[in-house]
Amino acid sequence: MCSLGLSDHFVTMLLQLMDVEGSFSKISSMLKGIMKRKGEAASCIKEALHELEILISNIETFGMKCNITVIPAMTFCSNIYSGLLFQVVCDLKRRKNKMTMDTIAAGGRYDGLIKNFRTSMYLEQDGTIEGRDDAPCGVGISISLDKLIAGYDPEEDEENNLGREWTQKGSVDVLVCALGHYPMIKEKIDMMKELLAHGIHASILDASQTLESAEEFCKGIGAIFLVILKEGEYYNNIRVRLWEHGRFNEKKLSKPEVIEFISRTLYDGCNEQGPIPTGIMRSDSVSVKQGGLLGSEINCPLAPNPHNHHIQGASSGLPAYNILILMQEREKPSHLKRKYENQVMSRITDILSKLGRQQIVEVLGIEANSVVINNLASSLPLHDKEEFSKSVVEVIEKHPRLKKYLKGICDEIFELTYEKNTSWLFGTLPNIRRQVPEVLKKKVSGHLSHVVARIRSATVDSTTIILNSTMMGLRPLGVTKLLNIAQNAIRRRQFISSSTLTTHENTITFSDGKTLKVGTGRLARMADGCAVASFGDTSVMVTAVGKIKSTPQGFMPLTVDYRQKAAAAGRIPTNFLRRELGPTEREILTSRLIDRSLRPLFPDEYTSETQIICNLLAVDGVHDPDILSINAASAALSVSDIPWNGPVGAVRVGMIDNELKVNPSRREMSQSILNLVVVATSQNLVVMLDATADCILQQDFLKAIKVGVKECQSIIQGITRLQKEAGKRKRNETAAAAVIEGQGQEQEATNKENSLKIEKLKPGQIPPDLADAAKTFGELRLKDIFMDHTFDKLGRDNAVSALRSDVVDKLNKNFPNYDPSLISESFSKLTKNVFRQLILDEKTRCDGRSLVQLRNISCDVDLCKPLHGSSLFQRGQTQVFCTVAFDSIDSALKSDPVSVITGGLKEKNFFLHYEFPPYATNETGRGGGQYGRREMGHGALAERALRPVIPKDYPFTIRLTSEVLESNGSSSMASICGGSLALMDAGVPISAPAAGVAIGLVTKFEGGDTKHLEDYVLLTDILGIEDYMGDMDFKLAGTRKGITALQADLKIPGLPLKVVMEAVLQGTDAKNEILEIMKQTIAAPRTIKKDNMPLVEQIEVPTHKRAKFIGSGGRNVKKLTSETGVQVTEVDDIHLNLFAPNQTALEEAKEMINEFLTEQREPQLDFGAIYTAKIVEIRDIGVMVTLYPNMQPALLHNSQLDQRKILHPSAVGLEVGQEINVKYFGRDPVSGGMRLSRKVLQVPQMDSTVVRDLNASR
Repeated sequence: MCSLGLSDHFVTMLLQLMDVEGSFSKISSMLKGIMKRKGEAASCIKEALHELEILISNIETFGMKCNITVIPAMTFCSNIYSGLLFQVVCDLKRRKNKMTMDTIAAGGRYDGLIKNFRTSMYLEQDGTIEGRDDAPCGVGISISLDKLIAGYDPEEDEENNLGREWTQKGSVDVLVCALGHYPMIKEKIDMMKELLAHGIHASILDASQTLESAEEFCKGIGAIFLVILKEGEYYNNIRVRLWEHGRFNEKKLSKPEVIEFISRTLYDGCNEQGPIPTGIMRSDSVSVKQGGLLGSEINCPLAPNPHNHHIQGASSGLPAYNILILMQEREKPSHLKRKYENQVMSRITDILSKLGRQQIVEVLGIEANSVVINNLASSLPLHDKEEFSKSVVEVIEKHPRLKKYLKGICDEIFELTYEKNTSWLFGTLPNIRRQVPEVLKKKVSGHLSHVVARIRSATVDSTTIILNSTMMGLRPLGVTKLLNIAQNAIRRRQFISSSTLTTHENTITFSDGKTLKVGTGRLARMADGCAVASFGDTSVMVTAVGKIKSTPQGFMPLTVDYRQKAAAAGRIPTNFLRRELGPTEREILTSRLIDRSLRPLFPDEYTSETQIICNLLAVDGVHDPDILSINAASAALSVSDIPWNGPVGAVRVGMIDNELKVNPSRREMSQSILNLVVVATSQNLVVMLDATADCILQQDFLKAIKVGVKECQSIIQGITRLQKEAGKRKRNETAAAAVIEGQGQEQEATNKENSLKIEKLKPGQIPPDLADAAKTFGELRLKDIFMDHTFDKLGRDNAVSALRSDVVDKLNKNFPNYDPSLISESFSKLTKNVFRQLILDEKTRCDGRSLVQLRNISCDVDLCKPLHGSSLFQRGQTQVFCTVAFDSIDSALKSDPVSVITGGLKEKNFFLHYEFPPYATNETGRGGGQYGRREMGHGALAERALRPVIPKDYPFTIRLTSEVLESNGSSSMASICGGSLALMDAGVPISAPAAGVAIGLVTKFEGGDTKHLEDYVLLTDILGIEDYMGDMDFKLAGTRKGITALQADLKIPGLPLKVVMEAVLQGTDAKNEILEIMKQTIAAPRTIKKDNMPLVEQIEVPTHKRAKFIGSGGRNVKKLTSETGVQVTEVDDIHLNLFAPNQTALEEAKEMINEFLTEQREPQLDFGAIYTAKIVEIRDIGVMVTLYPNMQPALLHNSQLDQRKILHPSAVGLEVGQEINVKYFGRDPVSGGMRLSRKVLQVPQMDSTVVRDLNASR
C-alpha cells in the first residue's frame, strides 16, 4: 500500500473496509474519500466499482430477486482470477443447528490466466509477442453438484415440479437473440421483460449467434417465435420469425408491433370447430362414495342420462370424486365415451393425489374447443350473480351455434358456484400441478375451487375438464393471477397446427344454377385473413393484412396488388427472365377495381396500413378471375380481425341477344353488348359500378343494375355465414387508432390531462371544445368564401388556405395541449361540413351554378396542321388537348398471353393514352411522360367509352392522346369529349359522337345508415372541390343513342338503387346537352381527307417473284421503309399491303418496287417450248441449270434426265458447263419453281422442232 502513495489514514480505512460486508451503496459510500484523490489507487477503485455497478444493473434488469452482498475481503484462487469474484450461497438445511451458509457455486474473471496461456502459445509459435494486441476476457464458474444432490428432498421441495414444467420442451413461446458483434444484453433483457409482462413465455440467448444456430436452438426448445435484434434497429426494425409448417416465416415490425403480433397470433389463432350442438340434458342427483368406503350421500345437481356420462371414484388413497361429462345432444359411440373416461382419469389422478382424503372433488367434462373455454374463463364473473347472468348472454352471443349447449354449461357452473359458495381457478393441467402444492402449504381458511384443464388426444379434437374441489382450511386464491396464468397457457395452444387444421367452405348458388365456392382456414394462415374463391376451375386466393399501428395521414392507406401468374394458366412467361416482371395494364386496372369495391366500407377512424394481395391459383380460360378476386377479398376481410363494414358481393352482367346473363363465360362475353360489374352490400346498397357497353339503351342498363344487385345478395349471405363460422373478432379500433407514430413519452406526459379527455372520444372524433372553437373562428368566414362566386379554383384554394393558417394559429394558442394534427383536422372537418351544408340547405354551388347546370363549354378542332387529327375541349377550368395518330395495322397493341387467357383483348388497334402533368393543377412534380395508376385508370375509362364507336375493320391503328392542360374536375370525361372531336377531325368514320359527364352527390344520414338517407343532392358536372368534399363520383359516357361506359365510385358504405337510377337519368340529360354543344363545332367525321392523311394500297406480287421483291436478307424492304416510310404488310400469298404516311410517299414506294422487279426482268417462256440449258451445278438428286443470264438456277431432277432410271447425273455423262436441251412445262403452282424435262426429248421428234437458245441472244 505504501507503493500506491496512501497515507496512514487511508491505509487504516482500507483495513477497516476488509472487515465490512454489505450492499453496494454502503461500500461505495465508504470509498468516496479515496475516489476523490488522484493516483493509481483511486482509478483502480473507480474501475472496480463501475464494473460492479454494471453487473448489479444487469442482474436487476433480468428481474432476479436474489440478495447481493459485497465482501471486499473475499479472496480465493488468486493465481487464477484477476477481477471480480463471486459466490452463490444458500441454506441447504442438511444439519441441525447449522450457523453458516453452504457455498454451492463460485467463480470470477480470469483475464490474466488467458493472457498467460496466449503469451506462451505465441512464444512457441514465432518466439515473439510483438504486434499481439489481443485483450482476452473470460468468466468461469464451478458448481458443487454433491451439495446440490445432498440437499435435495423431493417430499419437501415441491418446486421441482415447477422447474421441470418450465424447462420441458414447448414451455417457451418466444426466444430473443441478437445477431452481429454487439451482444445487446440490455435490449434482449428488456424485450424479454416486455413479453413476460404480457403473459408470454420468453427466454433469451445470452451470446451473439448466427441465424442458423439461433433457429436450431429455437426448434430444439420448442419455441414458436424467434425475435432477432440488431444494433441500431431495436425500436423500428425488429425481425420476428415464426415457425410454421416446417419452416420459419419472417416479418419486420416495430417494438410495439412485436408484442401485439405475438399476442394476437398466440391468442387468436384458433377458430371454432366441431359439430353443431342442439342442447344439453341434465338431471337431479347422484350418490358419491368417499375414499372407497361407504360414506354419506351427497345430493349433487349432476346425474347420468343418455348424453351425460358419469364416473364415480372409489380408489384407495384418493379423495371422493364424481365425474360428469356433458356431451352434445347426439349419440356417441361407446368406445368414444370410454376414451373420454380414460383421459379424465389419467389426467386428474396426480392432482387428486395431492388432495386430502377428506375432500370432495367434482369433475365436469365438456365437449368444446379452447376458444369457448377461453371465453368462459375471461368473461364469466364469479363474484356477482347479476353480472354473471349478463356475461352468460355475452358468451352465448360470441358462439351462437353453441347457444343451447353453453346455456346448459353455464347453468351447471352457476349452481356449483353459488349453491356451494366456491370460487374458481382456470388453468391447464401443468398449471394445476404447479398451483395445487402451493395451495396445500397455506394454513388458512377458505376453499380451493374449480380448475379448467384441456386434454388433447390423437382421435378427439379437444376435451375440457372442470375440476371442483371443496376443501376446508384453505382460503380462495387470487382470481386475477390465476386467470392470467391459465389464459396464457390456454391461448398459447390456440395456434393452429397442421394436424388440427380446420377449414370452412360455403357454396353460393346463383339464379342460373352456377355455383361459387368461398372457403378459408387452409392456406396462408399467418395473414390476418385469407379466403379462396372458386368458380368453375378458376380459383383465386386473397390475403388481407393490416398493421396494428395507425398512420398519421388523414386517409385510408389501402394497397391492392392483383398479379396474373403464368403458372396458374399453365404457361411460361415469354420475357427474357421467364418470370413475372412489373405489373401489366390489366393487373393495375383490376387492382383499382378491387380497391374501389372495398375502400368505402372501411370505418372512417381506421387509418392503419392495409394490404390486399390477390394470387391466382388456377385459371381455366373460361371464367375471368377479376370478379372472383373481389368476392375473395370481401371474404378475407370479413373473416379477418381488420375493422370492415362488409361483406360485399360482386357479379358481372352481360347482355346477349337482348337477354341479361349473370357471370357469362369469356366466349359469351365476346358476343355481349354489355360488360357491367356490380358490387353491392346488404340491403341492396350499391357500392361500385363499372361498365362498358355498345351503346346500350338506358332502360336496359338500369335493368342490368337491378339484376346485378339482386344476385350480389346471395354472395353476401354466403360470406356472412362463413364469417360466423370462421371469422375472428374485430380488433379494438380505439387501441389501434391511439397508437400514432411520432408521439414521444415526454409529449404524452405534458399532454396527460388532455389525453384523458381524448381517450374518451371515438377515433377520428374532434373534442367538443376544440370543434366549437374552430366553428367560432372560421364558420362565417368559410361561408363567405364558398358563397363568393367570383372565385376561381386557385383563388378559392388560396383563400381557404389563408383562413386555415389564421384559425389554426388561434387554436394552437388557445389549446396548447392538443396535438397540432388534431387541430388541423378540426378545421378540415369544419370546412367540409360548411361546404356540404350550403349545398344541402341553399341548393347552390360555390361557383354559382344550379344543381343541374353545366359549366361553360368551348370546342375547337384542327389546331395543328401536321397532325392527323386534333382538338381542344374546354369545360370551365378543365382543358384537354387531344391528338390522333395513325399507323399500320402491325402497330396494334398486343396483349401478353396471360392477359388474353384471363379475359383481355388479344390486340387493340385503338388505344388512348391519358396524361396529367403537374402544371395542370399549379403544382410541381415528376414529368417526362411518367404515369401512375390514376393516369392509367382514367385513360382506360376514356378508351372504353370511345371504343364502341370505332369501326372494327378500320385499316389503321389509332393512337389517341389526351393531355390535361388545366384541371378542375372531370378531366377523364373531358378526354372523351375531346377525343371524339379529334377522331372526327381525323376523318375516322365513328358511328356517332360520344361525350361524358361526372355526377356528384352530397348526402345526410345518421349512424352509417345509408339505406335511409335524410337528405341528398345530385350535382351535374362537378368541380374538383365538389368531388373531394362529396360522397360520389359518378362518371357516365355515351352517344345520343345509349351508354358506352360508366364508372361509379362511392365514399359512403353503399347507396340505394333509387339514387343510382336518378344519377343515370341526370347524367344522360347532361350528356345529351354536351353533344349538342359539340355538334356546333363539328357534326360528323370529315369526308375530305387531309393532305397528310395516311394511305393503304394493295399490290400483287407473284409467289415466284417474292424473293426478288424482298431482296437478299430483306434488303429491298428495308430500303423501301427507310427511304419512303412505307411499311409492307403481307395479306396472302400474292397480295401485300403498302402503308404510306401520305400520297407522295406512296408514289415513291411504287417507283422503287417497279425498279426492284424490272431490274431483273426475265424473258417470257412458252409452255412446251424447247430451250438450251446450261448446267451450273451437279447434285445427287439432279442438276441445276439456267436458261438465260442472271436466272436463279432451276432443278432438273434425275427422273427427268433420261428414259432410264438413274441414281446420279454422272451416269449419263453430264458435267458442269455442259449445255443440254430441255422442254419447259410451266411453273409449279405451290413452290413457283420451273418444271423442266430432258427425257421427253429422247423420243423421236419431228423435223420441224425448233430449239431456242436464250443464252445466244446475249
